[in-house]
Amino acid sequence: MNKGGINKTPFQKKLLSWIHGYDHEKYWRRRSIVIDAENHTAILLKMYYLYWIKRVDAKHHCSFGTNLHKGASFSSPPNYLMVPTVSSVGMI
Repeated sequence: MNKGGINKTPFQKKLLSWIHGYDHEKYWRRRSIVIDAENHTAILLKMYYLYWIKRVDAKHHCSFGTNLHKGASFSSPPNYLMVPTVSSVGMI
């Protein structure tokens, strides 16, 4: 059984992220830019990233406390998906 993204091709990962509406790498890369006050990315781009993050959070009924230049810090992104998968839910 495939363990949550391990052994998937890049095409398979992108396809699944498109289906689920959640791209793990993109989400956490953008989140790190938004919460970092020392990051010199343009403010309008940071605001767009924050909008995108909040939209993904709302779609999946979750939140990691992301705000502009504020938010919970993680040493590394969590190693799980926010969306349920067949392997995590199980077959009934």
